[in-house]
Amino acid sequence: MLTLVQEQEASFLMMSFVLVQSHPFLTAHVPALCIVTLDTKRMLDSWDSTDATTVCKQLGYAYTGNGIAFSNAQYGVGTGPIFLSNVQCTSSKSTLVLCTSNPILSAPACTHSRDAGVKCEAPCANGDLRLAGGNVINEGRIEICINNVWGTICDDYWSDTDANVACRMLGYSGQNAVAFSNAHFGAGIGSTFLDDVICSGSESSLLDCTRASTVNCYTGHQEDAGVRCYIDTAGTNCTYGAVRLVGGTTQYEGRVEVCINNQWGTVCDSSWDSTDATTVCKQLGYAYTGNGIPFSNAQYGVGTGPIFLSNVQCTSSKSTLVLCTSNPILSAPACTHSRDAGVKCEAPCANGDLRLAGGNVINEGRIEICINNVWGTICDDYWSDTDASVACRKLGFSEQNAVAFSNAHFGAGIGSTFLDDVICSGSELSLLDCTRAGTVNCYTGHQEDAGVRCYIDTPGANCIYGAVRVVGGTTQYEGRVEVCINNQWGTVCDSSWDSTDATTVCKQLGYAYTGNGIAFSNAQYGVGTGPIFLSNVQCTSSKSTLVLCTSNPILSAPACTHSRDAGVKCEAPCANGDLRLAGGSVINEGRIEICINNVWGTICDDYWSDTDANVACRKLGFSEQNAVAFSNAHFGAGIGSTFLDDVICSGSESSLLDCTRASTVNCYTGHQEDAGVRCYIDTPGANCTYGAVRLVGGTTQYEGRVEVCINNQWGTVCDSSWDSTDATTVCKQLGYAYTGSGIAFSNAQYGVGTGPIFLSNVQCTSSKSTLVLCTSNPILSAPACTHSRDAGVKCEAPCANGDLRLAGGSVINEGRIEICINNVWGTICDDYWSDTDANVACRKLGFSEQNAVAFSNAHFGAGIGSTFLDDVICSGSESSLLDCTRASTVNCYTGHQEDAGVRCYIDTPGANCTYGAVRLVSGTTQYEGRVEVCINNQWGTVCDSSWDSTDATTVCKQLGYAYTGSGIAFSNAQYGVGTGPIFLSNVQCTSSKSTLVLCTSNPILSAPACTHFRDAGVRCEAPCANGDLRLAGGSVINEGRIEICINNVWGTICDDYWSDTDANVACRKLGYAGQNAVAFSNAHFGAGIGSTFLDDVICSGSESSLLDCTRASTVYCYTGHQEDAGVRCYIDTPGANCAYGEVRLVGGTTQYEGRVEVCINNQWGTVCDSSWDSTDATTVCKQLGYAYTGSGIAFSNAQYGVGTGPIFLSNVQCTSSKSTLVLCTSNPILSAPACTHSRDAGVRCEAPCANGDLRLAGGNVINEGRIEICINNVWGTICDDYWSDTDASVACRKLGFSGQNAVAFSNAYFGAGTGSTLLDDVICSGSESSLLDCTRASTVYCYTGHQEDAGVRCYANVTCAQGALQLMGGSNQFEGRVEVCINNQWGTVCDSLWDNTDATVVCKQLGYAYTGSAKAYRNAYYGIGAVPIFLRGVQCSGSESALLQCSSANVIKTGPGGCRHLNDSGVMCEASCRTGDLRLSGGNVINEGRIEICINNVWGTICDDYWSDTDANVACRKLGFSGQNAVAFSNAHFGPGIGDILLNNIQCLGSEASLLDCTRDATAVCSTGHYEDAGLRCYVNDSRGGVCNYGAIQLVGGATRNEGRVEVCINNQWGTVCNSSWDSRDAATVCKQLGYSSTGVSRYFGSGSSPIFMSNVQCNNEGLLLTCRSDPLLSVGTCTHGNGAGVRCDDISSSTPAPFTTPAIGTSSILQSVRAVLSTPPLQPSVHTSSALAYSSTEMSSSQLISTASMTVSPSTSSSAARNTYIFSTSSVLGTSPTETSVPRPRCPSSITSVALANTVTVIHTNTIKLTDNVKARFITATEPLIAAYCSLYTSACVPLSIVDGTATNSYTGDVCVVITNSDTNKNGELEVTFFAALDSGNGVLQHTSLQAAIQSAITNGDYANAGYDGVSLKTGDAALQGQDGLPTGVAIGVSSVAVLAAVVTVVIIVIVCVRRRNRNVGRLYFNNQEYLDAEDTPPLDTTL
Repeated sequence: MLTLVQEQEASFLMMSFVLVQSHPFLTAHVPALCIVTLDTKRMLDSWDSTDATTVCKQLGYAYTGNGIAFSNAQYGVGTGPIFLSNVQCTSSKSTLVLCTSNPILSAPACTHSRDAGVKCEAPCANGDLRLAGGNVINEGRIEICINNVWGTICDDYWSDTDANVACRMLGYSGQNAVAFSNAHFGAGIGSTFLDDVICSGSESSLLDCTRASTVNCYTGHQEDAGVRCYIDTAGTNCTYGAVRLVGGTTQYEGRVEVCINNQWGTVCDSSWDSTDATTVCKQLGYAYTGNGIPFSNAQYGVGTGPIFLSNVQCTSSKSTLVLCTSNPILSAPACTHSRDAGVKCEAPCANGDLRLAGGNVINEGRIEICINNVWGTICDDYWSDTDASVACRKLGFSEQNAVAFSNAHFGAGIGSTFLDDVICSGSELSLLDCTRAGTVNCYTGHQEDAGVRCYIDTPGANCIYGAVRVVGGTTQYEGRVEVCINNQWGTVCDSSWDSTDATTVCKQLGYAYTGNGIAFSNAQYGVGTGPIFLSNVQCTSSKSTLVLCTSNPILSAPACTHSRDAGVKCEAPCANGDLRLAGGSVINEGRIEICINNVWGTICDDYWSDTDANVACRKLGFSEQNAVAFSNAHFGAGIGSTFLDDVICSGSESSLLDCTRASTVNCYTGHQEDAGVRCYIDTPGANCTYGAVRLVGGTTQYEGRVEVCINNQWGTVCDSSWDSTDATTVCKQLGYAYTGSGIAFSNAQYGVGTGPIFLSNVQCTSSKSTLVLCTSNPILSAPACTHSRDAGVKCEAPCANGDLRLAGGSVINEGRIEICINNVWGTICDDYWSDTDANVACRKLGFSEQNAVAFSNAHFGAGIGSTFLDDVICSGSESSLLDCTRASTVNCYTGHQEDAGVRCYIDTPGANCTYGAVRLVSGTTQYEGRVEVCINNQWGTVCDSSWDSTDATTVCKQLGYAYTGSGIAFSNAQYGVGTGPIFLSNVQCTSSKSTLVLCTSNPILSAPACTHFRDAGVRCEAPCANGDLRLAGGSVINEGRIEICINNVWGTICDDYWSDTDANVACRKLGYAGQNAVAFSNAHFGAGIGSTFLDDVICSGSESSLLDCTRASTVYCYTGHQEDAGVRCYIDTPGANCAYGEVRLVGGTTQYEGRVEVCINNQWGTVCDSSWDSTDATTVCKQLGYAYTGSGIAFSNAQYGVGTGPIFLSNVQCTSSKSTLVLCTSNPILSAPACTHSRDAGVRCEAPCANGDLRLAGGNVINEGRIEICINNVWGTICDDYWSDTDASVACRKLGFSGQNAVAFSNAYFGAGTGSTLLDDVICSGSESSLLDCTRASTVYCYTGHQEDAGVRCYANVTCAQGALQLMGGSNQFEGRVEVCINNQWGTVCDSLWDNTDATVVCKQLGYAYTGSAKAYRNAYYGIGAVPIFLRGVQCSGSESALLQCSSANVIKTGPGGCRHLNDSGVMCEASCRTGDLRLSGGNVINEGRIEICINNVWGTICDDYWSDTDANVACRKLGFSGQNAVAFSNAHFGPGIGDILLNNIQCLGSEASLLDCTRDATAVCSTGHYEDAGLRCYVNDSRGGVCNYGAIQLVGGATRNEGRVEVCINNQWGTVCNSSWDSRDAATVCKQLGYSSTGVSRYFGSGSSPIFMSNVQCNNEGLLLTCRSDPLLSVGTCTHGNGAGVRCDDISSSTPAPFTTPAIGTSSILQSVRAVLSTPPLQPSVHTSSALAYSSTEMSSSQLISTASMTVSPSTSSSAARNTYIFSTSSVLGTSPTETSVPRPRCPSSITSVALANTVTVIHTNTIKLTDNVKARFITATEPLIAAYCSLYTSACVPLSIVDGTATNSYTGDVCVVITNSDTNKNGELEVTFFAALDSGNGVLQHTSLQAAIQSAITNGDYANAGYDGVSLKTGDAALQGQDGLPTGVAIGVSSVAVLAAVVTVVIIVIVCVRRRNRNVGRLYFNNQEYLDAEDTPPLDTTL
């Protein structure tokens, strides 16, 4: 079992092995193979050779010397607990644990970096040698044994010959050894035994060599000698020291690899030079005249395996690499394979041979020539294309069309320059045959190296080398330039691209006219694919072939992308008068250009008019009518000549040349006056007519978003410059021409549109009646405009005189009254406006003519326009307000501030409730409760603003409860919080009212500052009999203020003489027990109201009524209701779960201690520790029957852990006479508002003990501590006089431990005890069974008292040490779930009260003590444990060094007791950090907080000066989140930090990898310090799985799917949003994220029950709610659920979508498509079901998931059980709703097919999907690494599919099931997400590496733009899919079909998701183990695409 790693370590490793075997309790931390040292026993402080010798003696290694003590983890850092510290052995000790030391586990300042070590001296013979300090077995410091002691050798005269002798002695070869000096392998210790060693080489021992008789090593161990021995490895895989070259193009070059220990490894390039390279070449046998050329930085690719050598320093005499001096083998800590060394050796060559270097393709590069077997360069003096042709012929290329390059165009060479002034005729066979200078005189050396580009003749190939073509243009004469290089087409970068280059292309294509080619840049003709061959092209006019022009080396355009592809437009032949349009975005508009003499030119705009434009448009083939003329180069300035000026046409001309025009062009500002046109397109029979307009999204036909038809497609209009004149033009075009103007709306007032934005900056005049005839920016040119700025219009609809309408109200039956006069709407002045007038108005409006309520003072908001009526006085019978008396002249003093309003009464017979009805809810009787009122057939509550007794009395009267008194008004939800709408607020009834809705109030539903926590309540006076009693003011049913009924009126009782006996009578009357009642006085339950009826009540106890007791005839209560009497009645609960008043102790280690819990109302609850003292504790002990000599001990602050459930009692004040807790005086039950479970009271009762019983106290583990003894049932201490190990042995045996090896401690080593000291001068023989049997003093005389308390350490076999800690489930050693060792077992810690201070103590105990504090995590952040839950309620102060020293931590919780593993605590300790590392602090969730940066291993903050979202994006990317959508916060939004402010004035571009790469100011000062600390919120774009996706939102509680309370998903849980600062902008963001119109209205939809996650939200047109600024997540201050934010979105998706509106990959479109076709949202068990918007995490249409595809089948089964299942609903994309069929539930097989996914995925697509069954898609988690896709229909068996390289052989139609699994079981269940995607665009195969450009272009720029896509960002490889709606990764996409607009071809996009679980609950895929499947929720599918 013993593994010997190094010979010199054998004895020590054996020692470790024996140590492990002799101590079984260490086996939990020590591997079976003993490659650990004493890292199982951690010892430091005072560790010396005596302690080390004790270890050696214990292990049996006793030689002449001492054990050698090592510190600072000499043998590596250990793991697990540090048991011992400050060990102080004596020479008599032979067992380590018997030595004195600090208490076990108490080494707070010690870490594993200080682990102690030992080296025991093994026996050795004189002259024995060993190697030390090396990394491999054959090298190291040479050490020699003299007299059984090891020492070193001085390096004086030390040579390779001496090393050979040493190596032979060590068993290696006696040849090729390398000597090292100057302590090359580290300085040794001890003696230096040999000096001046000089060997001949034949000696068998170094002792046989000549050496100095006296050692005189000048610098001591700094001169220790070392060796590297040669290993002869014949017959092995490789020979030791052999070298090879790998990765080169020939045998003469490559990455250097060397064989060490039978393994190939690389060489680091540190100090690598030509001498080292030459040594390699010589070793390989390549010995020519030149040197080897060294290469660094992995020139020949990165290697694998070990890096053996570094800092190699060969000399010219060396011919074997390993014989060169170098750093010790394998010691290159700062070196990586990116620095692998390489070599190019000179291959043999003949004079005149040529080669190319420095180019990117085979036919170009620097020309190099061979002279005398040496390669050199050629000077470019006189270097020409002719010379290049000779060179190219020599190289085997064509001898024509070669291009010469100079000035080291392909990089400067090295070595000699052999030729200069080369001048060839062209016929030479070699450059040596050309004329050249006799002497090379190259002025600037290699900066003049010549180069060539040879022409490749490629007959019969796909394309001819150098050929060009133009692609993507509308004619043959224009397009993107593509050139053929190496038989492949590629593009040209537009750097330096100009008209000369373009003309060269045109000439090469044969288009040679009078003009120049026009150069285009920035991919004017679309982005290309494939390589970018040329850049920086510089043609001259003499060139006619592009590749013959000078350019950068082929393929060397690193900063160029296809977005910069060059383009050309060549001049096509044209006839005089031909016209064309340029500069427009659509085909029918642009700059007008005319052809004169085959040359194109422009027209000056002088006199240019619509008539001239009509002539031009007719010539161009468009309609000759409705053309619009543009001037001032509206479509951009042209180039070339201006041919026409002063054009004036009559309109009938067939050509502009027929019009009148100036004979001479005089265009004053040149091309700035170029004329333009927009032609009208006549489109009969098309989908829409060119120029037509329509209004969309309005509530009537007269209003809506403006959409215009261009090119047979509808698009919107940008609101830039949009005004009433433009709106009126739209209204006139639609035929709505009344007296008024159209009203213009901006900012998408009628919802955001889709599709293109055609028009912007529209400027109509009053003469225009068609929108497209108005002046505007060119069509489609609105780059800064988005659909959030879609223009809208409201046209005046016709109305008749006297017509009425309501405006400004929240419901249909109330609002500002407006009247129509002469087809114009206006308001009515409120002078004399009354309910009678309102009745007439309501009858006219179609409501009831009774009970109308009149409002004045613009109660519903001020109107606009004219006020038509004033002084209206109606009789009530009129049919119109115009029939009423009214003033002839309107004189409304304050104008619209006096607008009249009404609330009409709705008669609702047969409805759910009658309009205006009221009811009382949640009261204990029918006479009281929360007030609810019926409005619009729905019940809602009333806000308590202005709510008073008059309002309450009105409710009572309406309900028919009319007694002598008034109704009592209650506020603050006295009867519980309601749900649904809050209809009324600021109610102001008068005594004459008997119906609530007829009272004046704020407009219905307009209570923005009101929540359900302010629901109004009422108590109506119910009839009562004299003497009836009731309780008021209590929190439970059996206590409260006592009130009595006299003459049907309720009143109170004065507390004079009020006693428990009186209370018993009252309780019996109330139906409770007549015993054990408790009387309260001084209005203990609050002061009552009304009369006090009784005083001086004195009962005997037998009375049946208080009226039968003696009482005063006159009530005289001095302080009135401040003396109201109260009672607590006793409840007899036989047979219940618990008896009323019963107590129990919970959480203690014995039955006699624990947290106090009391039974109230058949439920257990805790007691608050306010006023909790020993008297109260003694009462509990007496009630439990523990009555001994002492008192109960009171504990506070949840000493025994935090409880759960209610806190029943507080401020308990027992007296010594009480023996039952609930009979003590206390605050009213449940009224402890300032108390939490962190203050739960506890008790320790004295348990009985026998004389001589012992216990340990004050220790950290179970086997050590202060010894305490029981005498006469009382515990006390023992004085340490004469206290010895023998006495300790007797004590340990009594305690149940071993009676041997006990250690005695004195001087209160484990802390001073309390109470009596019961024994002194104890002297035992060792055989006693009890300390009482030992000799002891008859009288205790302990001089310093408890400072002399005795202690013991007993010997025990343990698995883990008491109190030891370990972190589990983290991604590194510094974080994880906290587990603590209690009683030899590991257990977890409950997260109640768990905070950063507790976490810091954990980190300190584990030895992670850095500059910062630790971070606490709750809710099983690092996964749930599988061990008991030991601790809860931990409260550390921060000064502790171990967790068990904290409050409550000593109380071991052996069972859950209300705590579950879902509450397991975790910590993240401060690990050492690298400069630039970032972390977040102060936030409540993982993705937001104060940003802190590490500089020089110290954390600090960042000043918020210039801090922006861009900076935040860089930080978030660094933190591992998305680099998009980050939100920056300033002003210490997440709280001020501590320490230094390390960065200021940061200004990032966004592409940086670190904040340190950004511009910043090192000298800037943060003026207000940490109050300017920067913060951020990162966007999370991956799927965590589970209940919901991070950032997802849902609407809950609304009546329709587009309204409700807003809930947001944080940490896999739904929570609400506080309505503080909530406004329409916030609502608009919610609606936008959900896919509705970005118009949202803030509403209240009831209180939620989930957490409140966000508050003070401040959106500003963001697309995601979580990217809005807000208070830190989860920090909502004083917000309650009654303040929940809600929205109502404009639902624009209710109509059936057009065919082929298939969803985009972007999740906004997915949701829109799903929303459009689902009439009823599917159920989701774990969330609210009111809105389909809640289901983005688990549901999508089958159109995203299902396609017909043929894929290769590769069956291979895997045993993966479907553990958790998600079901996705399907729906009809076309909106059809066939009858659902009854089908069985689908089941996917347990054995599924693994998938081998390569870089290419082949997909054969089809155009048709037809599925007639109810199809569902599943996501299944599995336990083994696999990716599987398989299909399943109801009607046939499941067919497993595997997607691999190759062709498809098995076609199947049906479900797609994607399996997401844990792909790395060694990563603690981590999940990471990888997307692989393939796009089949017609040719069958597309590499996924080009998907980014292909898919992005196709979706956002190409023909798919009109197919329902709203734009996506898709990344392949390890990136995630970025969506708009927070859809989870792994759920976003299955298989999606989209339609191509131009060619009807289906493009199939397949995304396969590989998932590896990340830690911290990220990526959990189960939703409460529930299967989402319900047949009723899933509409059937019948779709043909």
